[in-house]
Amino acid sequence: MSKNYPGTIKEFFQWLEDGGYNQFGIHLSANTNPEGYGVRRIGPTLELFYSERGQAYPEKEFNTEKELVGYLAAKLEKSDWARTHCISATENKDESEALAKKLSKLGIKFDQQELLYSDDGRMLYRTMVYGTDIKKVAHLK
Repeated sequence: MSKNYPGTIKEFFQWLEDGGYNQFGIHLSANTNPEGYGVRRIGPTLELFYSERGQAYPEKEFNTEKELVGYLAAKLEKSDWARTHCISATENKDESEALAKKLSKLGIKFDQQELLYSDDGRMLYRTMVYGTDIKKVAHLK
């Protein structure tokens, strides 16, 4: 794990981009109503919270922006899902299998899941890639 974490929120988002992290659900601005991580000022401190379905759950307070982004960066580094990117979700199994062949030819690590999609038994085939490989497969989305 890295200890060379960003010092500002702006640098944090560049760190996410450079590391291939999924930025969906990370909103570190006072002007957003996020689903996922958010930050708000509480008196002299910054509060990191997690929001889901309109309900905010406070996680931790920090004295500085550097402490906050360092904490969140360390947390994301430990997460298996933080660097996961969904590149396809389809009901077409053949399409999903064709995508798997393309990814294999490119040497891209990926996972596919078959999920029950509806009450009538339809299935959804989801394909995920990891980290900076998302940049290598932009043409396949």
